[in-house]
Amino acid sequence: MERGMSLYLAFPLILLEFLSADACTPSISGSSSINLKVGERHTFSCSYSSCSTNRTISWRLNSVTQTTNVNVIYSTSIGSSNVTLYAGNASFTYTPSRPSSTSQNTVTVYCYARTSSDSVRVNIQYGPEVARLNKTGTITLTEYDPTPYIACESTCNPACNFTFLRGGSTRHTGVFFRRFVQRTDTGTYTCKASNRVGSITSSTNFNLNVQYPPNFQLSRVPSSSQVEERTVVTFTFKPREEGNPTSYTFLQCNHTTFSGEFLRSIDYKKTLSQLTFSLQNVSITDGGRYICAVTNNIPFRNGNKIVTASSALQIKTPPIVLMDTKNVTLNGDGNWTLSVDFISLSYTPEIFWYKIVDDRTADYLENIDTKQKGHTMKKDNVSFSIPSYITSVKTKDPGKYLTFIKNSMGNAVVQYLIAVQVPEELSSDSGIALIAVGSVFLVLSALAIGMAAFLFYKTREQST
Repeated sequence: MERGMSLYLAFPLILLEFLSADACTPSISGSSSINLKVGERHTFSCSYSSCSTNRTISWRLNSVTQTTNVNVIYSTSIGSSNVTLYAGNASFTYTPSRPSSTSQNTVTVYCYARTSSDSVRVNIQYGPEVARLNKTGTITLTEYDPTPYIACESTCNPACNFTFLRGGSTRHTGVFFRRFVQRTDTGTYTCKASNRVGSITSSTNFNLNVQYPPNFQLSRVPSSSQVEERTVVTFTFKPREEGNPTSYTFLQCNHTTFSGEFLRSIDYKKTLSQLTFSLQNVSITDGGRYICAVTNNIPFRNGNKIVTASSALQIKTPPIVLMDTKNVTLNGDGNWTLSVDFISLSYTPEIFWYKIVDDRTADYLENIDTKQKGHTMKKDNVSFSIPSYITSVKTKDPGKYLTFIKNSMGNAVVQYLIAVQVPEELSSDSGIALIAVGSVFLVLSALAIGMAAFLFYKTREQST
């Protein structure tokens, strides 16, 4: 009976002890997790109160008990029914250092009161200590090739952002990679690692050397679209934009027709980065296109390594009459055919035929025929095919005739004399009727006839 009574009286005391244990559980003030930068001091506060027994407060960092930077104060008070109540306050000042590995970026600070505890999770933040490149030195590429992947490495918490700098300016973020490298990417690059805590630039760098072919031009002096005959023309073949590298191998310079047919190779004088050649006293055989080639052995995107440039040369030429083609033919129908071949470069000629009535007047002839053909000339053992025209007129009457040929550079006059028709048995196929082409009469009257034709042409031109 007494034993049962003792147990009955002891139960409230056990319950009171249990309730007192809950009431005096330690509590760390503030949030349950915080961020701290390396070197940043932070003081944690922990306390309990209304505990029926005195409880020793201790601090742990993860599982390691802390004895420095710790301050503990205990106090007592008298509660109801003259019961002594115990309280405790403690502080712990923590300054995180840089973890030796990223797995130690988080630590837990514990406050213990006997077996009861409270904790705060600490995320240690830090910026990069060093930035490292996985590739250094010179990386040589051809334009439009891809670059290798170039990475920057460092450790940060929170994670690092990586940027690549050239000349102090940001050129790329993240991993450095160009699917098609361009000449403007040439330069020396460093890496910068950063987060909100801090930043650092790499002490090493890499040099991106992008090689590309040059851009050449072939210029000439004089630069006018058409050049007078007997002019000295000088050509210069030089870079409009230098290539990389700037060491050049010059290839042949050629003279071609405007349609691209090869005529001859041109000798030139060469310096380090350009060449020149001159044409002395240009003539119609110098007209055409001049093409020069060079290489620095760096291919274009299509694989071609040869750089070419060209310049067209047109010669200003008045009509040139090919006198050996001047002809007067007696046809089988009794008509005469007068014809001549002439050259008129770059200009469409105007052609007029006249019969000279006397030394001062002329009749314009309508039944003329003009066809374009070709003429071959030789210069420096090279054959040149020159565009030419053949003009002709038919007539029944003997007498004096001329053809007046004009282009924007000048004019030419060709004179004819048809004598009285001879008997048929004395004629030939090619026209023995050309009796007096070089007669004294024609020589003396040539100037007057040409002037009359020209005045007649001018009169017609003004009237129209």
